[in-house]
Formats: sequence, C-alpha cells, structure tokens
Amino acid sequence: MEAIHDAGTRALGQTDQSRCDREGGTNSQPVTTNRQLWPATVCCALYVGLAMAIYGFGSFGQSHMVGLKTNDSVAQIWWLGWVAQSLPHIHRLFLTQAQNYPFGQNFGVNGSMLALGVLFAPITKLFGPVVTFNLLLRLALAASATSMCFVLRRWVRWWPAAFVGGLLYGFSAYTSNYGSYLFLIFVPLPPLVLLLLHECFVRQQWRPRRTGITLGLLLVLQYFIWVEVLAGTVVIGAVAVALTLIVARRRFVERWRYAVTALTYTLGVAGVLLAYPIVFTFTGPQSIKGPPQSPSFLASLNGHLLSPFIASSLQWIDPGAVGHQGADAGNLLYLGLPLVLVLVCFAVFLRSRTEILFAGAMALGAFVLSLGSPLTIDGHATSVPLPFTLLAHLPALSGFEARRFAIYTDLFAAAMFALGMDELWTRMRERQLMRRSHEWSKVGGTLALGALVVAVALPLVPSSTQATTPTNVPTFFTTKAADEIPSGSVVLAYPYPDFVSNNPLATLIQPIDNVLLDQAVAGVRFKLIGGFGWFPSSSDRGGTSYPAQLEPSSVQALFDSGYIGETSGQHALLVKSNITKDLRMFLRKYSVQTVLVVPPGRLPSADTRIHMNPTVVTEHVTAALGPPTHVDGVTVWFHVRQRLAALTP
Repeated sequence: MEAIHDAGTRALGQTDQSRCDREGGTNSQPVTTNRQLWPATVCCALYVGLAMAIYGFGSFGQSHMVGLKTNDSVAQIWWLGWVAQSLPHIHRLFLTQAQNYPFGQNFGVNGSMLALGVLFAPITKLFGPVVTFNLLLRLALAASATSMCFVLRRWVRWWPAAFVGGLLYGFSAYTSNYGSYLFLIFVPLPPLVLLLLHECFVRQQWRPRRTGITLGLLLVLQYFIWVEVLAGTVVIGAVAVALTLIVARRRFVERWRYAVTALTYTLGVAGVLLAYPIVFTFTGPQSIKGPPQSPSFLASLNGHLLSPFIASSLQWIDPGAVGHQGADAGNLLYLGLPLVLVLVCFAVFLRSRTEILFAGAMALGAFVLSLGSPLTIDGHATSVPLPFTLLAHLPALSGFEARRFAIYTDLFAAAMFALGMDELWTRMRERQLMRRSHEWSKVGGTLALGALVVAVALPLVPSSTQATTPTNVPTFFTTKAADEIPSGSVVLAYPYPDFVSNNPLATLIQPIDNVLLDQAVAGVRFKLIGGFGWFPSSSDRGGTSYPAQLEPSSVQALFDSGYIGETSGQHALLVKSNITKDLRMFLRKYSVQTVLVVPPGRLPSADTRIHMNPTVVTEHVTAALGPPTHVDGVTVWFHVRQRLAALTP
C-alpha cells in the first residue's frame, strides 16, 4: 500500500517529512506513538467476545462439538488427536496408518493442520481433541481479526478504524460460511505476510535478514496449517508486489538490494524447511496426481458477478429482501451493498490518500480471481475468460477453489474501509481544530462515523450462532476399557468409516458419522480400517473420498449395508458370498486384533427409508469368531487373532 502512496507523494512534490507523517497514518499531523496497551487489549477482548458469541459460551468439553457432526468436522478433530499422539515420533506425522489401514493418509492433501496440532498438543493431551477443536474455532476468528487490526496500525492511526478493519476481515462472510472448517478460517497469517512484503519492498526499516527469515517462517507455518491458503497468499502477494513495482519502479531501482537480500533469506528458510514436506505431499505415499476434484465440479463452485450484493441464508439479512429468492446457502463473496457503495465513495472522494486506491485495486483483483473462469452471471456461465484460467493450469493450483480468493477480497476491502475511516477522522479533527469547534461537534462526528460502521457491518451479521452437536462418544472409549485394545493394533469397526455418497441416503445419515471420532477421543491408540479424507483414485489420476477397497469386498459391503442400507450391487454381492468365510479371510489378511460394533446413535430425523441394522453385523461376526463381550454399550471381540488361530483345523 505504501508504494502507491509514495509515488503519489513524489508526484505532488511533497517532502520526505510529509511522507513519513503519512506512514504514521495521517497526512498532516506528526507521528506519535501510543505506547498504552489498553486500546490493543480492548480490541482483543472485543474480538474474543464476538467469537464466543458466534460459537457459544459453552461446548468446551468433550461431550459437545461446535458445528454439525459431519465427516469434515470429525476429520479435523481426528487430525488434532493424531498429531498429539504422534508428536514424539516426528517421522510419523507426514503419513498416518491410523486410518485407511494398511495404506494410510498423506498429511499434505488432507487438511491435517499439523502446525495447530503441534502448538496445541498439550491441550489435546490434557482435555482431548474435541476441546482443542472447540477452542481453536473461537481462536481462529479472534486471532485473524486481531492480526488484521495490528497490521493496519502501520497505516491507520485511529484505533477504532483499525478495530473495524480487523472486524470486517476476521468476521467476514467467508468465515461465517466456513464456520466449522478450522483449516480454512484460521487466517491470521495472510495479513502478516503482506505486511512483511511491504517491509521488504517499500518501508525497509528492519534488517533485511530479520524481514526475510520472519517471512519464510510464516510461509512454512501456513503450509502446515493449510497449503491452499498458502498458495492463495503467494498469488495475492505476487500481484501486490507487481503492482507496487509498476507504480513505484523508479524508487525501487534505488532500493532493490534490500528486497533481494530479504527474499534470499525467505527462499532459503522456506526452501530448507518445506523441501521434504512438499515433495512428500506431491510424490509420497497416498499422494494425489492432479486435482482432487474434477474441473467441472470446481467450476461449479466459482463466484458470480453479483455475489458481493447477494446475501446467503447464513446472513442475518433476509435474501428475499434484496430481491433474490432462494439465495445460495454459502456465498463466500458477499460484502453487502452498503460496504461496496462506501468503498466506491472512498475511492472517489478520498483518492488523495493513495493507499486507499491501492487497497481498492487489490480488492478488485482478488474479487476477479474469486470469480474463476469463465465469467458467471447469476449462475449462468458466459464465454468470457478471466485471469483465473492462468492459475488453473499451474500444478500446485489446479485444484484451487476460485471462490476461496474471497478471503483476500475481504482483507483488502477491510483495509480500504479502515483507511477511509482513518482519513475521515483525521480531516474531521483538522477542521475542528481550525474552527475551534465545541465538544458536541466532536461527539457528532464520532456518532456519524459509528453510524457508517453499523451500516456496513449489519448485512454481514450471521443469521444465527453456530450449532453445537453432542459427540455421543460411548464411555467405552473414554475409560480404561479401551486400553484392552492393544496399542497400535488393527481394528475393524461398525459403523465402518466410509464415504458413501453413491447412496442417496448418505446426506441423511452423515450427521451421526462413524467410529473416527471415537478413535480420536480414545487417543488414536489403534489403527482403523476405512477412513475419510482424500485418497488417490483407482485411475491414479485425481482424488477420491473413498477409502481403500479391501478384499474380500463383501466384508465392507456388509458393514456399509448394516449402517445405511444396502444398494442393489451390495445386495447381489452379499447374496452370493460366504460371509463367515470371507470375514475370517479378511481378519487374517489384515491382522485385525479387535472387532467393534458401536451403537450408531440417533438420526437427526425419523426417515423411514433408513434402516440401520448393527444386529446383522453382530450376527455375522459372531458366526465367524464366537460370542462377543459387551462393554459400556459396545459389542467387542477381543483377541481376534487368537480366536482365528483356535479355529484353524
């Protein structure tokens, strides 16, 4: 942002002192440093309070989780538990066999959030992964908003303006729509990365080594939170640097050594620390060759031209009130008409403060990228190509969802609004001092700015707080009863962890999920057949959410059909199979030591089409292994290998 401002300052013939004054956040007053901690403390406290209000002041224990109990939420909790359990064995963090046994999962393509798992491992160890997940969701919003607020203080002198900028970024439509996707909403690092790029190419007051090393470490940390956010930040950072160099190219010629030195340190740190993880992600075991989802599906997720003005059902404002009935249930690009109008007015009437123009240009660029390609208008694709086409063909970005660039639109829109508020406040104070206005006029001006904030923030208020869902983890997994399962041994369990989207009833049964959550709460002490995440497809191109198909396939068909009801193909397979023989073969082949049948829980709605039938699984396993043990509501066959050995003629 400073680059365009510096260019404008030179063009106007202003002094270096005037430019330095603007670095403090005003274009006429000398810089004063506010060393009091109370404004920062108040901002942080308000962000935390808002995050708590959105996610609730309860649900901190293991009994409830924030959001619905979907496969995606359970997978995130599972990874937090896995990292805490595997932390003493660093080499095991990148590939886990604790699910999808015997093939495992690759950390880099599964939103594993290793950095968060490592940092919060003590909490996970003490209180469990559900508590860590609930805590981190709240922290994600508060930390993202706080980061943005503090970053804005480089250009914004008035604390309330910086606070509102952080609010618009940390509590945007993007974060409210991705409410329980921790790896997507934990975004305090992108503003810091852009701040360091500004230091590297414009301000250049820190030592270049310090700037470069810090930037490199932030990139590494973001990679281990979620690689897609890192990729988007790098793209947006490159656009910002290019725009800066175009506008302030003459000034950069005089100061290029600093930038080259700093970036050398950045590449050195990031290259050394990320070389092996990146290679492992793209070429290691269970890596995905190509995008995890088809190009046609990714294109269906693109934003459309009117998205910033159309509220979704997740916003407080009624979508019907703006003439758009049946609005999408997740519009990441929504900004609200008041905010867009205010930003346009800032760009027109406050253009003398050129940081506002820079932020506006970057917000517009990020919005264009979030539209994907080709241009879509109100859900109808046109033949107009957009710049995202260039990114879609890059290997590391081929699976990128274009609409997720919305977080950078929010970032620069928030910055633009904060800068505009700061400029209005500065001009208002100057006029009050010149005219020696009375105190009431200051109050009136502050109220007018407050009304402006309310006008742009109200449309972004979510329609409701995030739901909480009982985890319903059987006490078997929270007591020493689970210790009888040998640590590191293989478990076959019902409900079988499987992605069953080919069954039309999958969306109805997903909220009760499967044994993955039970395994996570138990400390991931055993390996589980089946799983949920991204795995290589059978065609060795692209990804799939289906875990490895193990043989004999009749065993998986039995467990799946007892959970959600059998398809015609599963019925035909089960009819012609000798289930007892197949079960014994399966258990021997994969060295299964324990079989569990867990109560599947209650469905969220009484749908008569669903017939969960754990009894049929229990009957077949009993026929193959003998009578089970019943512990805390869980049916268990311990010592499976010994049982099979006793059955051998």
